[in-house]
Amino acid sequence: MKYLMFLVIAFQFSAGLSYAILTLKWKVRPNRVTWWLWALAPAIWVTATLSKWFTWSVFPVIIAWLNPFMIFVSSFFNKKSYWKLWKIDYVCLALSLFATLLWWITKNPLYAVIFSVIADVFAWIPTIIKVYKYPETEKQYLFLIWWLSAFLWLLNVKSWEMVEYLFPLSLFTLSFIINLMFIYNYVTRKRKTY
Repeated sequence: MKYLMFLVIAFQFSAGLSYAILTLKWKVRPNRVTWWLWALAPAIWVTATLSKWFTWSVFPVIIAWLNPFMIFVSSFFNKKSYWKLWKIDYVCLALSLFATLLWWITKNPLYAVIFSVIADVFAWIPTIIKVYKYPETEKQYLFLIWWLSAFLWLLNVKSWEMVEYLFPLSLFTLSFIINLMFIYNYVTRKRKTY
């Protein structure tokens, strides 16, 4: 199963690096707020998990932090990226900070993981809406890779404790929803998809 985790890490990192390169080439337009928040939630999960135990399942989360952070930084070199705060961004930020505070106060990694996943879900909402309305601003194959890597990650879960499986489950579900948005746009042919 350790080798399966290497495959997950390779899939995730290749998709993140590809997205960062596409951002630098102005082929995609990431929302900086969303990508910064996507970097924050895995950082909380890694901190909470490492405080309890070390498992191979931590490595994909480290990549899940590194990818959005890399994309967030590369977005500053893309004049088409936008930095616009919506109410949902404020809610997500508040939940992420609350997750960190709750973990620090209680020292319970489960609470931090639950709230960071909730915050992560809120961070996905602007991108889901953006893919529905403007699919040309994203690349579907990247979200397919993230969906596949989350699936493989779930196959590798050894301990079905919420701390270990909740984050990959949310990544699997949310990337599946984004792929459905691309498929919907393709089937209805209302918008050009990539």
